[in-house]
Amino acid sequence: KMAARLLLAALVALVAAETPRDRAIAMMVQMTQAEKIAMVHGYGAQWGTNGYVGSVVGNDRLHIPALHLEDGPQGVADGVPLVTAFPSALTITASWDALLMAQYGSAMGTEQRAKGSNIMLGPMVNIARVPQGGRNFESMGEDPHLAAAMAGASVTGIQSAGVMGCVKHFVDNNQEQDRTSVSANIDERTQFEMYYPAFHAAVRAGVGSVMCSYNKINDVYACENNVTLNGGLKGYMGFEGFVMSDWGATHSTVLAANSGLDMEMPDSGFFGQALATAIANGQVPQSRLDDMIVRILTAMYAAGIMDTPQTGNLSANVESPDHVAFCRAAAAQSTVLLQNNGILPLNNNTLKTIAIIGDQTTVTGGGSGGVIAPYVITPMDGIGAYYTTNRPVKCTFEQDIDYYQPGNPSVPAATKEECCQACTTRSWCNYFTFTIDPPTCWLKANNSGRVAKTGLFSGGCAPYTGPTITYSSGSDIAAAVAAAKAADVAIVVAATSSSEGSDRPNLTLGNWDPLVAAVTAAQPKSVVVVRNPGAVVMPWKSQAAAIVAQFMPGQEAGNALADILFGKVNPSGRLPVTFPNNLNETWLQSAEQYPGINKETTYSEKLLVGYRWYDAKGIRPLFPFGHGLSYTTFTYSNLVVSPAQQPYSYLVSFAVQNTGRVAGSEVPQLYVGFPAAAGEPPKGLRGFAKVPLNPGETRVVAFQLTPRDFSIWDVGSHDWALQQGTFTLYAAASATDIRLTTTINV
Repeated sequence: KMAARLLLAALVALVAAETPRDRAIAMMVQMTQAEKIAMVHGYGAQWGTNGYVGSVVGNDRLHIPALHLEDGPQGVADGVPLVTAFPSALTITASWDALLMAQYGSAMGTEQRAKGSNIMLGPMVNIARVPQGGRNFESMGEDPHLAAAMAGASVTGIQSAGVMGCVKHFVDNNQEQDRTSVSANIDERTQFEMYYPAFHAAVRAGVGSVMCSYNKINDVYACENNVTLNGGLKGYMGFEGFVMSDWGATHSTVLAANSGLDMEMPDSGFFGQALATAIANGQVPQSRLDDMIVRILTAMYAAGIMDTPQTGNLSANVESPDHVAFCRAAAAQSTVLLQNNGILPLNNNTLKTIAIIGDQTTVTGGGSGGVIAPYVITPMDGIGAYYTTNRPVKCTFEQDIDYYQPGNPSVPAATKEECCQACTTRSWCNYFTFTIDPPTCWLKANNSGRVAKTGLFSGGCAPYTGPTITYSSGSDIAAAVAAAKAADVAIVVAATSSSEGSDRPNLTLGNWDPLVAAVTAAQPKSVVVVRNPGAVVMPWKSQAAAIVAQFMPGQEAGNALADILFGKVNPSGRLPVTFPNNLNETWLQSAEQYPGINKETTYSEKLLVGYRWYDAKGIRPLFPFGHGLSYTTFTYSNLVVSPAQQPYSYLVSFAVQNTGRVAGSEVPQLYVGFPAAAGEPPKGLRGFAKVPLNPGETRVVAFQLTPRDFSIWDVGSHDWALQQGTFTLYAAASATDIRLTTTINV
């Protein structure tokens, strides 16, 4: 028995010592040719609870689990119900908090796993090159350093939940217009410095799979592009996982397979029998198929899919109180206070009437990144709940009575007592009717329309004693202006969204702009809340007392907004994209750059995207990259640069002090300016930190700069080349708010 135990322990230790790739190779050699072909393509796409948007059959003989793929850059997507509508990735990026991004990834991964998915199709890390890009809300902003930091954190979080991440869309998928046919014509240096870093960070974080994109790169489709797949991804980045195509983005068998595509999605048009035939004919080496299998299995072993098969299912309710709380906190921490003349935080002791005007429910983007929200906390709900915190949950009930009022809003409720609570938390709600089948709570301002109806319960709540809160949709601008003028403060919510498949037509807020202009002109105490999938212009900016950007804040949007407006949460978000002054003020100055001519788009702006272009042109934007205000103030001091042990490496540190009266978090940023001969933009982000500080507290923040931070991509040597000369270091609160500078000679 002792010998048997020792043998078993030795075998366990041997298995534990094997790498995922070792185990993958050992499994691959046991597979038949038919079994291998069966593993490199999809088996159709389904929607909702009918099935996963992508799947690969399992292998019962060898105990290889099936692969279940689902979209998820804002939560479990593809029409799947009973999930959490989290804030979007761009929203979380606005927190400038990598730890929060990791928590975000973990929460989404947990819901994916509970739904039976073992590959989450995310994160999406394409740079927001086109300001009106339809999928910018899924992205991680305009800067490669910020996007890389967030990409790595997201992958770490997602895969910590026992599902595999799939970083997308590789590469240069920066516009939705003509996305399946346009060629992104880009030079090598721009590719390596701007568009590869976020993917490289995901690879370093151990991402299991990469999705190649619809577009062409220099006239070759991304999913059959040897330069980017075999050269950039698998060669330069050292990626050991597998590459799957975007849905329908495979265009060939032999070229795609030999260029580095490992799995066709969502079906088998090119990688089924056609691939088997190509291998038999010698057009695709057998070693290439074996490599596909090893890569897929390596990723499955690394993610734990082989050792811990999925048990969840698409019909499961994966919502949780923890995720609801995270949604609210994350949306608040990602909110950016753009402008404030002192009106915020609101003084709830002096307000008698609050006018809420405009959008109530725009909180997510669309397409494969869209999520079915189980509910949406509106601004009315969130602000009303703030004032009903101390309202007693005490109701009177009438059985078999209906307060019949067509058009009343409803919320889910399992019992009449839950219905009472739902009404109590809304300042405008005084009465309700509860229906048992289906269990629904109908909310009402009064008890008019009282009629007898068997099986219903109606009732009234304890009196509301807070300020009067009015609502106007804004469809009638004159009525909205009148409501704003009659109130002590107006909260105007203007929103626009976007979706996969098309770009926004422009950067305006559409029909909301005339409303905002009229209200802010009539009521000087107007707070404008913008819900936006990316950058927007604000022609009414000078009239607004305060401007708050929520991006796509998810289902808890209204509660998060109230937390910010009343100071329960001190805003600490920062812009991950630059907001231009007007529609024509971007780095895309020609049709050749966007949307392209004859399906050819030229990246002639090279490295000058976002704040880099503004710096180079000497233009101050409407709101700069990295900008965000707080309810407190911060000072920077004592910038110190110390050589590190590694050659051409430095430790850069400076002190940040909270000089205000309330606690808050600052986001100090470190930018590096190169010698002119390097041909770089005036400065580029190289470090940032989220630093919580109590009133009067000082902390020293430190950033490590390595030789890569002083290097450019050299197209002659096809490698990074250290630059020599005088570099300028900028300690900053945004791309334009430079607090401290110094120079070093490298």
